Amino acid sequence: MTVHPMVNSDCDRTPRKGSAHLRVAQVTKARMTDILADERSQWALTLLKGARQRNVAWREIVSAIESLEKTSLVDPSGRPWIKICSELSGYSTNHLRRMGKSKSFLADTRLLNYEINMDDLCNLPFAHLESIARIFNFDESAGVEAINNAIGSKVNHRQLLAVINKVKHNTNKGVSNISAGKHSAALFRASCAELVAKIFIERYGKILRKRPVESIYASADYIIINSGDCALQSVVAIDMYDFRSMNYADVVKLKLVPAASKATFFDEFWIVYSGDTDLSVRRTIDKLFVPNVGFIQIDDGLKKIVCVEYPSGQPVPNRTELWKRSVPRSLKP
Repeated sequence: MTVHPMVNSDCDRTPRKGSAHLRVAQVTKARMTDILADERSQWALTLLKGARQRNVAWREIVSAIESLEKTSLVDPSGRPWIKICSELSGYSTNHLRRMGKSKSFLADTRLLNYEINMDDLCNLPFAHLESIARIFNFDESAGVEAINNAIGSKVNHRQLLAVINKVKHNTNKGVSNISAGKHSAALFRASCAELVAKIFIERYGKILRKRPVESIYASADYIIINSGDCALQSVVAIDMYDFRSMNYADVVKLKLVPAASKATFFDEFWIVYSGDTDLSVRRTIDKLFVPNVGFIQIDDGLKKIVCVEYPSGQPVPNRTELWKRSVPRSLKP
């Protein structure tokens, strides 16, 4: 992919293509990546073996699972890592996923709005933290109170469960969780669109506007259509993804794999996202081989652009004509 100048570590200049130096550098880098990945995998598998019986800290267990999933989506035999980790650790797959969600809560940027001792929060028992995360997602003020009470050893797990039932009851009287989630997602998209608008104006000469387009094949948060005299010349789609509270397995399954399929219906497809600062999003898309996908990473505070990578090729397979034929006549010249 063509890389925007603001990228730092991943955007250093490399030797001229075709040179012997470049080939040696690529082989060496690939070999070192494989060695490091293998070392991380061995560490993770060793840590997970009998983890429940050995009472290994739950956050270490989640870190080990994340390390394996970032190395590859499945183990060498094709089985999902979460299944392997379950067999090794003694925990059910459901329990491991719950651990992952609780660890994601510790990275929730909303916590920065409150005076919370993060070290003490991280050291709470898993069951406490899981309950606190649920309370916080229903009612932030009640969540902060639960955090302070738990850190001060003023509540036990049974009392936290009672708080969950109370805030669920109060929340259901007002706006539904689905409506609140849609509102939060809309605010996220609006913030991202404002930040990236200049990039799309410079590349396509058009202002980024949300334009609902009915198609049986694929849709996106934003669509940019360039029309010629007789046909739709090109269609660009942009999706905004908030990965800040998602674990890597959910990012791949719920967002990236569907995005890779969706991208084949557009001339260019952009993923604008926040979170995932270790570049695993781009590595996954590279594995899925979708050369017409571009990336814009936004910092977790949604205040600046961290990195831009432009699309480098045509969609594979190319399904753009299917999409163009499926849209309403009002969009066609």
